[in-house]
Amino acid sequence: MAEPSSTIGNSLRKWRQNSGFSQLELALAANVSARHISFIETGKTHPTREMVIQLAEAMGLTIEQLNSLLIAAGYATERATAPPPIEPVQQLATRIIEAFSHHPAIVVNYEFDILAVNRGYRLLDTLTCGALTKFSNLFELSAAPDGIQQYIANWPEIKEFAIERLRENTYSTNNPQLNRLLSEVTAFQPPDEPVSHPDQVTIPPLYMNVHLQLDDQIVRFYGVMLTPGTPLDNNPHNLRVFVIVPVDPEAEQNWHNMTRHLVNDDADHHH
Repeated sequence: MAEPSSTIGNSLRKWRQNSGFSQLELALAANVSARHISFIETGKTHPTREMVIQLAEAMGLTIEQLNSLLIAAGYATERATAPPPIEPVQQLATRIIEAFSHHPAIVVNYEFDILAVNRGYRLLDTLTCGALTKFSNLFELSAAPDGIQQYIANWPEIKEFAIERLRENTYSTNNPQLNRLLSEVTAFQPPDEPVSHPDQVTIPPLYMNVHLQLDDQIVRFYGVMLTPGTPLDNNPHNLRVFVIVPVDPEAEQNWHNMTRHLVNDDADHHH
């Protein structure tokens, strides 16, 4: 195990600062000395497993965040006590995407693996010649050259938005699968593409613009990620709904015309 004290020190400092604690404030909340916290962060001492849990509880970290600290310290992770069954949560998320049946929507987990899709998503898959069904992960689907990006007219904007979101999730949890996914997604970025786009720094955080080039025309959508519950809920399953909806009546009509054509084709094939 290479330099565990340094690893846990960096992780503790990151979570302390993200949680808005000074070393003294965390020391008071956790009933330890500020000197001890300073020694942990600088790698002069290695905390016990119990101390890591004590500090995480004082900062109000979730079970996933606690586990990232435990991994950094070289300890076994904790399991959430009596987590609610996933079935009702997944049923709720699936019902939500079914309610958006005319617009593409999916259910993803915390690693952005696609768990369920709706009718609108299947229609979009047909329009993109099966590009969507090649991948079982939302970010891999978005970033791979043979995925959905070839149909996204504003790909540089989507790419930057997606990578930043994935980077935020990866750094905040130290999740091994998200770390792997971030490496894969950024590897798809051609070296000659600019890394940042200053004219796009005002992208609203609650949604992103998705411009799909379909049937020789561009249809503009809003892309939104929805999480069942409130921001303060600790949802142990971390299921999310991603849906894209046309931005205005004209875009809605264009989308309707495309999908109506597909539905009619399907009906003809079944006769």
